[in-house]
Amino acid sequence: MAVLPIEYRTVKINFLPDLCHVSDSEESYFGESQVENNVDVVDDITDQRLLLTLREIIHDDRYCSEEMFAPQLGCWKLWPYRDFTKDNLPKDEKWLDVSALKPGIYASDPRASVVPGGQWAAIDFGFDRTTVAVIVEGGYQLVKLSLPTIFRSKDIDSDVTSELSIKEWADDPNRVTWLPNKDGERFDLQFNAQGEKSIDPIENYAYYIGCRLNNVSERKIYLQYLLSFSANFVQQNVEEIRQSFERGLKNSLPSTFVEDEELMKRFEVKLHLDEGTAYAVSAFRSYYTEATKNGNAQQYDEELNSDTGLFYGTYNFGARSLDFSFGVIVNKL
Repeated sequence: MAVLPIEYRTVKINFLPDLCHVSDSEESYFGESQVENNVDVVDDITDQRLLLTLREIIHDDRYCSEEMFAPQLGCWKLWPYRDFTKDNLPKDEKWLDVSALKPGIYASDPRASVVPGGQWAAIDFGFDRTTVAVIVEGGYQLVKLSLPTIFRSKDIDSDVTSELSIKEWADDPNRVTWLPNKDGERFDLQFNAQGEKSIDPIENYAYYIGCRLNNVSERKIYLQYLLSFSANFVQQNVEEIRQSFERGLKNSLPSTFVEDEELMKRFEVKLHLDEGTAYAVSAFRSYYTEATKNGNAQQYDEELNSDTGLFYGTYNFGARSLDFSFGVIVNKL
């Protein structure tokens, strides 16, 4: 069944939860307020309660920018507060009346920014850095991500800094199982981490990738992801990596998505090809397209349509390893 596009629209926000409510003794620091029942009126965009509340809701300073204050743009993460009025505010909570703010605060429906089905974001999870390609009209484009896959920790007693490649950790049978934070507290490193003192470094990393890809400034949200993997990895670890990416990327989506079961049926993180094979397919596609333009594709066609197919072999010179992949291409790309 075809998925109908959602019309893009913005809504002015009139009320926000007061997530930084202060006592009377602190009132002078935050400035004067007009209080009626459980609602404080905020008419200054620099009000510290408002700024701290927005930071609590958004969790990312990049979103505290012009999108929020532009009627034609709006902020995704404020969308859950679009329908609150003075008559339906929960009485057991503190609220900020922001209706008089100039400029006003606006929310937009993030569902309207979901890219059409079939537009995948392909993620090459590297030892040192990650490369992402997204499908665009007429081809694809690379996304530059300044997200190194190196996890650093510092021993507060010896002042020694250690580095850990997240990808290398994922396939190491003798992987590091814990690291201290800057205060010397122990944090366990494990797949599908549970509890406040446990971290899944792959899931955390995937979350940040998702935040960069699903960018409010670009007005694009991806629900379908392809993940390449090292040919030398143990298959069980490859699936663990996929599941960690699935959790991390899902957490990067607007919270309203998780509540939309029909929309989340389109969410998918799929293991595609090992890195060497992915390169071979991409390179051959390019060679074949160029040969077709020049009228020299006959040799490729003969091999592709033969009983043996077209043999290939690739060396993948990575940052930490050298992988070799070989196989047969049997279908025209």
